Amino acid sequence: MSDGGGAAEVGPAGGDMALSLSVTTALAHGRPLAAAVARMLADLAPGADRDAVETALQEAVANAVIHGNLGLSSMEVGTAAAMQRYAEALAGRLADPALAGRRVTVDARLAGKVLRLEVVDEGAGYDAVEPRPDQPFGRGLGLVSRFASRCEVRDGGRRLCMEFDL
Repeated sequence: MSDGGGAAEVGPAGGDMALSLSVTTALAHGRPLAAAVARMLADLAPGADRDAVETALQEAVANAVIHGNLGLSSMEVGTAAAMQRYAEALAGRLADPALAGRRVTVDARLAGKVLRLEVVDEGAGYDAVEPRPDQPFGRGLGLVSRFASRCEVRDGGRRLCMEFDL
């Protein structure tokens, strides 16, 4: 891309197929990045459940952008005023070139009958916690775990590794 916002590579990696995509937070926010990657992966890994891959990847990328690179915690719930404050905080962070320029990287590798996806951000990281189904937030990792065969948080919360059995 001419704006320097993103780069993608697809090709063999040691006999396996691999895809790597790196975009800025500004470019990733509000765009169907997960859908585009899932479409590409459908050709590379035809045995994968595209809906499962796309749903898990969308949640992982959204978390990398919002909570990782932009450093926003979960939104307060219940009122229009809380939603307005969250929208303003999001817009303010996206307007900060240092935060908007942080990268989100999606790496995919097909090795035999396993599709491995990693989503990496440049945020401060977090301590993984158990999902709380009784709360309207904090369920992202639980959602990812439902769709992926395996899911693991690494690098202090800056890398989410997902595997999908084909």
